[in-house]
Amino acid sequence: MSGRRGLSVSDGKMKKERAIVCKGRDRMQQELEKLRDGLSKKGYLKAYPKVLERIDRIRQRYSRVSKGFAMTVKEHQGKAKDGA
Repeated sequence: MSGRRGLSVSDGKMKKERAIVCKGRDRMQQELEKLRDGLSKKGYLKAYPKVLERIDRIRQRYSRVSKGFAMTVKEHQGKAKDGA
């Protein structure tokens, strides 16, 4: 018996995990882009505190990949502005 102990992860399991992360990253990016695009359109969410709440919910939903995203939102007269 060898001195190594640990978990052996199959190739299929690793592919599945990567697919889950990639799909989550793509979906999070789409939701953030939709939120950003809405800042310049009539009838979409613009209130600064509400935009921050929405971003927080998106981060919670995609917690596995949210660490890789940097978001900047600025406030101007109570409305959110794209920080880019």
